[in-house]
Amino acid sequence: MAYLETLLKIKNNQKQRNLSANQRYLNVKRAYSCLNSAMIKDKTILLCDDIITTGSTLSECADILIHAGAANVFCVTLASTLLD
Repeated sequence: MAYLETLLKIKNNQKQRNLSANQRYLNVKRAYSCLNSAMIKDKTILLCDDIITTGSTLSECADILIHAGAANVFCVTLASTLLD
């Protein structure tokens, strides 16, 4: 098991702090890209983030990794907050 940088932020999007759930979803859409799909092909990825509010960022990043060839993506966060 090893730590690997797998995603690159390619969009200068606004901070999520004051956005609604729908705005957060749109804000992270196409904001990241897979660095090297050959590196993650058929691998199980553990995606780590500091906090989950709506799940928009984790969902977008997991989708990118799956579409790039990852077999599975599991997510873990340090903190959680609720946002309607």
